[in-house]
Formats: sequence, structure tokens, C-alpha cells
Amino acid sequence: MNFKAVLFDLDGTLLHTLPDIRDAMNGVLARYGLPQYDLESYRGMVGWGIGRLAELALPEESRSEVDAEELAEEMRRAYMSHPLESSTPFEGVPELIDTLHREGVPMAVLSNKVHELTHGLIVRAWGENVFSAVYGAREDLPMKPHPAAAHRIATELGMKPHEMIFVGDSAIDMETAQVAGMYPVGVSWGYREVEELWMHGAAMVVSSPDEIPPLILGGAHAE
Repeated sequence: MNFKAVLFDLDGTLLHTLPDIRDAMNGVLARYGLPQYDLESYRGMVGWGIGRLAELALPEESRSEVDAEELAEEMRRAYMSHPLESSTPFEGVPELIDTLHREGVPMAVLSNKVHELTHGLIVRAWGENVFSAVYGAREDLPMKPHPAAAHRIATELGMKPHEMIFVGDSAIDMETAQVAGMYPVGVSWGYREVEELWMHGAAMVVSSPDEIPPLILGGAHAE
């Protein structure tokens, strides 16, 4: 394997954002008098963007009374006002990013989260100059698992897709990597079960961030 760059998913891969997503969505649901969910329930509801999250959170029996798009817009506003109250990098991720950045490995982020939120979270966590490209959900590109955004990122980094690994925690990420021609690497610390990652095309699943640098740098450089 001769990989030169890394494309990361955001939620469940780099940052543990679920507490803030839960709090924002539950706050909106409460205002509408709708049932709320615990952290574990939200694990299976995230990954497709805020629009899909609102659809999944809206009970079937309430859909004639509450518009899912209106709920999504309320959620978007609530979340954007407090995106980093409780969100933190997963254990070992800061060291992973530091290692790759220090070694000059090009890194990028691709998320189905709203672009402004994705960019803002990355900048607040790592600053402006660590990642070469940060893409969230944008009007000019289809969301994952469509490969268009991944391909644009590869071009922006000056890479061919097969020179990149795609690191993520969900079926969507593994499928995106496959259709984009990148090497699919699943992480076990995210929001989905490991079995889901294998079933949707993971070439390997790592249980610790320190397993990722050797894929790019070789064992001699990994920490």
C-alpha cells in the first residue's frame, strides 16, 4: 500500500459531536411538544445531514401536524448557535492529527454536516492551516455517498483517488470511499457498529488512531 493523503469524516471519526447534536435536537423537539431521545438513540440517526435527522426524529403520528423541513431549519439554527458546547476530539485523535501534520501528510475533511458548521468545528478544534480542504454539505455538490466531493478534494490536494485513504465510522463513509476509488478505513470508536463497516466495504477497521499513521508513513515513522 502506497498512500499519500487522508480524507476524514468528521462526526464520530474526529470529533465526538453527539452530545451537542442531542441537546440541540431535543431542545427543538421539546418546543414542539414531541418526544425526545437519549444519546444512544441518536447514534443511528446521524450521518445523513440535518434534514434526514429531523425526518428520523419526527414521530410518524406527528407528521401531519409538524413539517419535517421546518423542524430541520429549527434544528439547524439551534445547533449552529451552540456547536461546540460539549464536542471534543476522540481520544488519540489530536495526537494523530499532530503526527500527520508534522510529517507533511495532506489531510482533508468531508462531512454531510452543513458546510459552515463543518468548517467552523474544524477551525475551532485545529485552526485554519492543518487541513488542506474542509467540505461539508454544499449546494454545488451532492452529499456522501456520492463521490463528487471526494473527487474534488483529491483534485484540490493534487492526488489521485487511489493514493488516498478515507477514514470514517459509518456505512456511508465506506460506500463513499469505494465509489470514489479510495481505500476505506473504518474506525471502531464511532457511532456505528463495526459489523456495519465490514458489511459496507471497509478494507480494514482500526481500534485506535495510532493505527492510521503507518498506512501513510510506514512503521518506522509511526508513533
